[in-house]
Amino acid sequence: MSYRHFGLHIPLFGVVILFCFLNSQAVAGFQPEQKLNLMPWPKEIILGDGSRQFNHEVMIYLDTGGDHRVETALEHLFARTLLAYRVVSDKAGQSIDMTVRCGKKSPRYPKIYDEESYSLKIDRDAVHLEASTSIGCIRGLTTLGQLLVGKAGNYSLPFIQIKDQPRFTWRGLLIDVVRHWIPKDVILRNLDAMAEVKMNVLHLHLSDDQGFRVESKKFPRLHEVASEGNYYTQKDITEIVEHAASLGIRVVPEFDIPGHTTALLVAYPELASGAAPEEIEREWGTFKPVMDPTNPETYAFLDDLIGEMTSLFPDDFFHIGGDEVLADQWMQTPEISLFMAANDIKTTKGVQTYFNKKIFGILDTYKRTAIGWNEVLSPDLPKQVVVQLWEGEAAVNNGLRSGNPLIRSHGYYLDHLLSAGAHYSIDPVYGQKDFAPAPSSKWGKWDLDIIQKGQKYTVQMLLYENEDSYHGYIEMGSVKIRFRNAHIKNNILEIRDVAEIPLRLQFFLNIDNDNLTGKVRTRGFEAEVTGRLVADSKNNKSFSLEGDELLPEAGPPNMLGLEACMWTEWVSAKTLDSRLWPRLAAIAEKAWSPREATQDTADMYRRLNFIDQRLVGLGIQHHSYPLELLSKLAGSADIISLEKFVSALETVKYYTSLKKMRPTNMMTPLEMIADAAVPDGRVARSFNRSVDSYLTDPSPELFAAIRSQLQKWQQSYSKLQQLFEASAELREVRDLALILSDVSSITLAALDELHKVNRGDSHEYCNLETRQLMVKAMTPVAAVQIASVPAMEKLVSRICSSAR
Repeated sequence: MSYRHFGLHIPLFGVVILFCFLNSQAVAGFQPEQKLNLMPWPKEIILGDGSRQFNHEVMIYLDTGGDHRVETALEHLFARTLLAYRVVSDKAGQSIDMTVRCGKKSPRYPKIYDEESYSLKIDRDAVHLEASTSIGCIRGLTTLGQLLVGKAGNYSLPFIQIKDQPRFTWRGLLIDVVRHWIPKDVILRNLDAMAEVKMNVLHLHLSDDQGFRVESKKFPRLHEVASEGNYYTQKDITEIVEHAASLGIRVVPEFDIPGHTTALLVAYPELASGAAPEEIEREWGTFKPVMDPTNPETYAFLDDLIGEMTSLFPDDFFHIGGDEVLADQWMQTPEISLFMAANDIKTTKGVQTYFNKKIFGILDTYKRTAIGWNEVLSPDLPKQVVVQLWEGEAAVNNGLRSGNPLIRSHGYYLDHLLSAGAHYSIDPVYGQKDFAPAPSSKWGKWDLDIIQKGQKYTVQMLLYENEDSYHGYIEMGSVKIRFRNAHIKNNILEIRDVAEIPLRLQFFLNIDNDNLTGKVRTRGFEAEVTGRLVADSKNNKSFSLEGDELLPEAGPPNMLGLEACMWTEWVSAKTLDSRLWPRLAAIAEKAWSPREATQDTADMYRRLNFIDQRLVGLGIQHHSYPLELLSKLAGSADIISLEKFVSALETVKYYTSLKKMRPTNMMTPLEMIADAAVPDGRVARSFNRSVDSYLTDPSPELFAAIRSQLQKWQQSYSKLQQLFEASAELREVRDLALILSDVSSITLAALDELHKVNRGDSHEYCNLETRQLMVKAMTPVAAVQIASVPAMEKLVSRICSSAR
């Protein structure tokens, strides 16, 4: 499955993404200046004054409840230090530094409602870790490892008291191993990283149109014919499941049916509705081959296959996909039409519901609970079936009203390549509910026609009062583009920051009773807008604020949690780590930590930098592989200048842009600059943050940091010319490197002028040529774009506005 809701396509819109960050809120007992680096943040913390030093062999009294996994976790904790430790079973006569009590032994294979809470106390006497289960102890040891600071055998732990438990029981990651094959060793190391941030579900997407990735001894053609040799043996699956269990992580398999089954039907064509495909798909998309729901052999086959797969995957849950089923073959097959008539099935949705019920019955015989994507949701869906939500806020709200157990993935698609901050702004239950109007708010709903070069695009706008400004959204197809802090002055509505998808739009609209006229602008583009009021709070013209209603603070009891998704159309085994980490740690925190503890985006990024380095220690290759790829592209180990250039770049976001700018299939090597550019890179992010801080509160330190980075980018082009000549792969971004150099030069000059006490004439920065260069700098090339152009433009705009 993959995210296919692109919304309205307006080709001349820009490609800059800006996200609104949430206001900072303190957590009880947390003093930000003390800079604890914990992630995810615990539920309760009381930080004391002082710390306990460790520069000797650590004596540990350990009561594991009989679970060897705790001893393994303890071993891993100390392996990352130079400290020696000794476990004792009797406290008598011993000077104990640490006591670990684990209560009862957790199940060998984790269960959904396993107890994971723990308490941790560190004082002058000792370290005390207690949990009612062994998995709780493992979670506590992870926190202890993040608290431990020091080097060369001299470490310390702060005096602290922690009581911690997860907000949600489902804290998952989906990895699609079908579109691009992800070998076992990559899965294993990412399980280690998941445990570091207390995630507890690995969802493996194991079958799709492009392949079937598990060995089947009952149906060997599935891996012999439909995998092209890339599949997990049953021994591999056992190793993955056992390693996950050792970390307190469940493994949930997904075999997508009845659609997304091209590979399966190549192997067993007799199960197809209509003509069976002759070869597996190598392209991306949604395809017509679908299983025949009227054929008894279909269910006999699936019964045997599910029976075999449940013997490999001991988890209580089994994902059947169920998404994006194209009904063309069903509609064109006479036998299926007769079947629908005989069974009083009116629609193809009804056919899929019939199919799903049969599969639910099979899963019941194997004592498994079904999970399906939100397309399986129907009025008569059995209440135990778990619905995974991916299609948008409307689907989320339908799920919330259904009463079925839910997993939210909408907002957590890592392959969209959004920033960690963007994902962090979305709550699993409430979405971006800070945009929701209060029940007493005045609001209006408008239809807007955007006219550009003779073409008309109709969108919807919701506007509502929020204290001294207006909030709302522009709705384009299934996509809502949120905005805040709009203002109305002299009947002019000004919306300056509409930026949730790859657009940065500004609306300037004249309000005339129930009509609007005006303009929408983005970089290098302007269009006429007309609008009309279709509903408002005064007249209540049959409009419901569906999708924005306020939920009770405790949240609905049917929300199990969240699951981040990594679909692999544009991700390979080599690039997977850099596409997952460290952003996934921010999503993991949304799943574990209290809602009030996940509002400070700036502090999240500070702690994310710390976790980033711990991930390196676990063997995650999110830094090493991009450098390896740059060396390969350059044909040289000397890549310092190339690295500085790429630090300014980011890959274009969302499938729409990727598909347009970078058509690929299963056979395309993912070894271009776009694969080396990491999403939400630290260098560009730090630059952007420094610019915002400088414009708010200028200081010599910020000025120096911004200037230094601009100089590096300015100089990168001249140092790369020989590489561009030697490498065809690099040559495609040569013009972008030149643009980066030019725009950095202009920004440097503007920065120097802005920093002067007595400013001169800023005319040279405030002309059409500069504006055109900024527009050009925002235009993607080879599926990458300069990540810091908006920040540069802010500096230039400030000097221009001050000149006026």
